[in-house]
Amino acid sequence: MAAIELLARQIPQDALGRDQEWFHVWSQAGKTPSPTWMDPAKRIIKEFEGCRLIAYKCPAGVWTIGFGSTTINNRPVQQGDKLTEQQADDLLEMQIEHFAKGLFKLLPLARDWNGSRVAALLSWAFNVGLGAVEESTLRQRLLTGQDPNQVIREELPKWDKANGQALAGLTRRREAEVRLFLGAAAVKKPPSHGNPLQVPWLSQLDSATDQAERMCFSSSCAMLLAYLRPGTISGPNADDQYLKRVQSYGDTTDVNAQIRALSSFNVKARFVSSATIQTLKSQIDQGIPVPCGYIHRGPLSRPSGGGHWLIVVGYTADQLIVHDPYGIMNLQTGERASSVARFARYDMNDFVLRWSVEPAGPAAYKHSPNKGWALIATR
Repeated sequence: MAAIELLARQIPQDALGRDQEWFHVWSQAGKTPSPTWMDPAKRIIKEFEGCRLIAYKCPAGVWTIGFGSTTINNRPVQQGDKLTEQQADDLLEMQIEHFAKGLFKLLPLARDWNGSRVAALLSWAFNVGLGAVEESTLRQRLLTGQDPNQVIREELPKWDKANGQALAGLTRRREAEVRLFLGAAAVKKPPSHGNPLQVPWLSQLDSATDQAERMCFSSSCAMLLAYLRPGTISGPNADDQYLKRVQSYGDTTDVNAQIRALSSFNVKARFVSSATIQTLKSQIDQGIPVPCGYIHRGPLSRPSGGGHWLIVVGYTADQLIVHDPYGIMNLQTGERASSVARFARYDMNDFVLRWSVEPAGPAAYKHSPNKGWALIATR
């Protein structure tokens, strides 16, 4: 099998793409049975990682593919790389084998564990990296002979933070890993608020005011308000009611006026210009939709225009689910495709290219990771 994998790494990626079925059958020839931890490890990792078959840049700006892999065929992932579903699955299996070797080296006692226990720690290691595993208190406690069930129950939940803030997605993953380690099936609990969030959709275009063409920000914030504080505004023109409150503080395009208007309805929010996809996911997991400003005109390769606001109400592995008050936008061309945009699905990678941008001169923009504009509210 090692010789097959070596040859596979030498075959150009496009060659693999021309004959996937032959490669899969040939690569499986003579393969030894999978260890007992492989299938449960694949299931839980797939559950939380999601899969992208076309190379994309993660929020950190690194080209990524498959189930969160940054390497393919012993080289960094590059723009234009593609995988079939079977190749993504095979690549994940190779990664898990790599992490298993590292895990058994760091925790030799794990070799005697059952498949579920090993799979739980493989999911954790896959998420945080072997370096973090090596330096962890969890590893230190296990190596001193402490009860594994107690150690896992106490230590794994601590690994639910990014940049010092607890993330709902990581909390759910740690809970699933603990259950798997202790013998329970790793079944993902559905978000308590649902995904997508059942946010009422409002169109800016039916406004009875003279602001219809420029009130996307107010309409998006009105949808946030209508969801978090039901009954405060109502009806198909609820955004007109909200706009009136905004105008008592400033213009519809003024961030401070929006924040003050929301606060007057007891919705606390703050403006950030460094949001990421993970920021959006975390808010949705907490039951909070997210108004986002993005550059909606011009081709995807060169976004232009003064900007536009919509509200993110959910997500999938590779899409954002949005209410767009102006209608569905063609993210590739920057043109409106429909005047109705309830639970519209926007490709996550394409949206980021329009969302994470900053001015780079007259009528020009450049992509800058971690530069997403958003209003972050609290319940």
